[in-house]
Amino acid sequence: MPVLTIHTFIFGTAPQVCETDRPGRGWRGLALESYNCKGRARSVVEVWEASIHQLRPALEALWQILDAAERERADRYRYADARERFIAARGMQRQLLATKVGVHPAHVHFSYSEHGKPYLPQAAMPASAAASQVTFNVAHSGDCIVMAVGWGRDVGIDVERVRANVDIIRLAERYFAPTEAEVLRSLDHEARRSAFFKLWTRKEAFVKALGRGVAYGFKRFAVSLETPVRLQSYPLDTAVQRWSILDIEVPAGFAGALGFEGGREALEIKRRMWTGPEK
Repeated sequence: MPVLTIHTFIFGTAPQVCETDRPGRGWRGLALESYNCKGRARSVVEVWEASIHQLRPALEALWQILDAAERERADRYRYADARERFIAARGMQRQLLATKVGVHPAHVHFSYSEHGKPYLPQAAMPASAAASQVTFNVAHSGDCIVMAVGWGRDVGIDVERVRANVDIIRLAERYFAPTEAEVLRSLDHEARRSAFFKLWTRKEAFVKALGRGVAYGFKRFAVSLETPVRLQSYPLDTAVQRWSILDIEVPAGFAGALGFEGGREALEIKRRMWTGPEK
C-alpha cells in the first residue's frame, strides 16, 4: 500500500481586525496601500459585505455600469433572483475596484487567468504602481455578497448559506480529504452541518486564492476544523506554506472564509459594509 504523505503548516497569530461602521459608497476614494498600524507597516486586506436585499433599489444603476459581456451573461439566467445576485455582485465589484484604481466603474476592465479568475490588466490601468497591484475576489450566496480586496498579494473569499437539505457525508466522502470526512462522521447532526460548511468555505477560499477554483481538487489538501487553520497537502507540496486561511464574520446562517498569500503576522483585515452606489 502506498504511503500517504501529509504536510502540515500551522500559521501564526491572527491578524488584527479593524471594524468600521462607515458605509462604503461611490467610486471616488483613496487607493489601497500598506500603512502604519501602531508603529508597524502592515499590509491590508479589505473584506466587504453587502446585502442583495438592500442593493435591490440600486440594481438599475449597477446594471448601467456593466459591460456588454456582463449584461449578456446576466440575461442568460433563467431565474430573477440569480440574475439579481449576478448584477449586484458585478456592480459592487466594479464600484469598489474603481475606488482603488481611480477610474469610473464603467471603465474598469478585466482580464481572466487560464482558470477563469478575473484580474485587473496592467495595460488598462492608470499610470499608478499601486493600482497595478490591486487583487480581489468575490463570492455570493443567498442574500449575502462578500468581496476581498488586497494589495500585492493574491486573495480568495467564499461565503455559503448553511442549508439543511445537504447530504453531508456523501459530499464529504466524494470531495473532501479522508481526514476531513472522518472528522465530520465523528460529529453529531447539528455540529456536523456547521462544520461541513466551515470546512467547505475554507477550502474554496484557498483554491480561489490560488486562482484554480474547485478544479484544483478538494481532495488534494485538507483544512483543520479548529483554529488557527492548519493546511495539509497530499502529497508534500511546500508551496502551501505561502498561503493562510481564516474565517470571516458573516451574517447568522452563513459561513465564510478568506484565503490569502503570505502569513498573518503583518496583515490587517479591514471589515466594511457596502450599501450601494453614490446617489
